[in-house]
Amino acid sequence: MRIAYFLADHGIPVFGSKGASVHVRALANALCELGHDVTVFCAKHGPDVTPAPFRMLKIDNTPASSPAPNDDDPLAQRRLKETRYLADAERMRQTFAREHERQPFDAIYERYSLWSAAAVRASRQFGLPAIIEVNAPLLPEQRAYRELARDADAERIEHEVFSEAGAIVTVSAAVANYVIDHGGAPERVQVMPNGVDHALFHSDLTPRQLPETDGRFVVAFSGSLKAWHGVDVLLEAFRELNHRLAGMHLLVIGDGPMREWLQGFVRGAKLDGHVSFTGWRPHDEVAALLAGANVAVAPYPPLEDFYFSPLKLFEYLALGIPTVASDIGQIRDIIKPGSNGLLTPPGDAIALADALEVLALDEPLRQRLGQEAARTGRNFSWRGNAEKVVTTFETLAAPATTARGTP
Repeated sequence: MRIAYFLADHGIPVFGSKGASVHVRALANALCELGHDVTVFCAKHGPDVTPAPFRMLKIDNTPASSPAPNDDDPLAQRRLKETRYLADAERMRQTFAREHERQPFDAIYERYSLWSAAAVRASRQFGLPAIIEVNAPLLPEQRAYRELARDADAERIEHEVFSEAGAIVTVSAAVANYVIDHGGAPERVQVMPNGVDHALFHSDLTPRQLPETDGRFVVAFSGSLKAWHGVDVLLEAFRELNHRLAGMHLLVIGDGPMREWLQGFVRGAKLDGHVSFTGWRPHDEVAALLAGANVAVAPYPPLEDFYFSPLKLFEYLALGIPTVASDIGQIRDIIKPGSNGLLTPPGDAIALADALEVLALDEPLRQRLGQEAARTGRNFSWRGNAEKVVTTFETLAAPATTARGTP
């Protein structure tokens, strides 16, 4: 099958380090491993393009059609940027049309972004099956955390995509409910949690120990340093744990807007020498660093609409690391307390410290949890997700095949 993969989001470079970029590459790689020919049409390829089994075709970004407004007019600046994004999504559809004329594609897959209906429009134009992957309720997110100048256009695109896609895959039940509430027919919506690359993340991986963690009990976090990931709660819990027990070390793998604040907390709490910030690391290096941890943490705070399918959780499990996570959303469906991990109330630093102390003092429990975590992790893979995508494409294409009289 020849598959076009659309990624119109300028905030997600194909070869980037954050979770969304990892997701794109991993699914495209898995589709290629299954024997399919994948071309990723993207708005941004990223700084460190590396060899990949898929073809990548970056669209030519639209130049400004008018002079940029003054810096003191942020709404006008935002409108110009959103107008460019809309034009770039259309250019992606046009680029696909030219490629399709040269060598036809069989199906289109798009990671939903705020300003693109490229896949559903190309699907209408060429009669191809289209799947839209929805990872978050982007429109409410944008309204809550950023400014929107073309709100009505974003809402119109959302409705067009959700109502016209042949199939929609969502990373969680919460996202599925959002899609259905905003135009997606329930029978066309399926939940497909994120996966893990088992070639990189597995329980037999040789760990990489940093000099400062050698001989210590290592608590690890991996991910972006943003408020909704709860790293501030983790630091409060670790300060308490460090007061209770000697030989503790916190390893924070990742980067983000809260890093400076978090480092200030470490200095103020006199935790220097007990906390390491690695910054962003290549994905294979992340796996090796995590493999050297005794415990891993997903400390999400209390959020009214927790719609995430945390990549870190599946990677922790696949590595066979005892995991402490917040009792919220999809996490509570995956972590079974006392079996493959421990759950704590979201935002409760003392409860988190208590759980970490239990694990630090009970090695047999850590071993049991780690073994069951590895078994759980094997149930989630990018290859398995790719197989589901292909099956969905085949189901969507079946009516057209029958109509042409093909057996």
